[in-house]
Amino acid sequence: CAALPLRAGTDSTLATDMDVVRAAVSIHPGARRYLSEAQLAGALGELERAYLRARGLSARFVALSAFLAKLKCGHTHCNFYNQSDLVRQELFDRRTRLPFLFRWIDGAMVVTRDLSGTECLPPGTIVTAIDGRAPATILAALLPLARADGGNDAKRVAQMEVTGGERFPAFDIFQGLLFPPQDGAFSLAFA
Repeated sequence: CAALPLRAGTDSTLATDMDVVRAAVSIHPGARRYLSEAQLAGALGELERAYLRARGLSARFVALSAFLAKLKCGHTHCNFYNQSDLVRQELFDRRTRLPFLFRWIDGAMVVTRDLSGTECLPPGTIVTAIDGRAPATILAALLPLARADGGNDAKRVAQMEVTGGERFPAFDIFQGLLFPPQDGAFSLAFA
């Protein structure tokens, strides 16, 4: 299973992109492991509609990520590390990171390290809202984009933690694309 790169091409290249996706999926050894032929065709059609009407690279990245996650193959995804400099700059090198590390514990977003420099978020702090959204709501929106084999939802949740070991944590990337900070700053509520 190859990780698919994403191009920052013009509208004229989008149909070609879809041809590449269809060709890759046609030879993917696990494409039909969890999806029937009809489900796969429906998912490809849904992707094509979303991809072709997307208004920018971020929307195409999210659409392609959602489709690839449906394959339930942990190796098939829009790999953050093999993108072009242009894609990295536009999608990943943005000021959308939360100022703390965290884990999901019993459905709660629990701070493990404060990176804000304020010492307002000691380890064990439970974040109750980010820009007015419950963390559980954010997690529910991000899980359909997470990569993992089969029904391994625990791995999908763990992928949406920020523990400090990755340059591009999945949570930071997808949260920044779906729920970017308002006016360049997050509003946090915590207990």
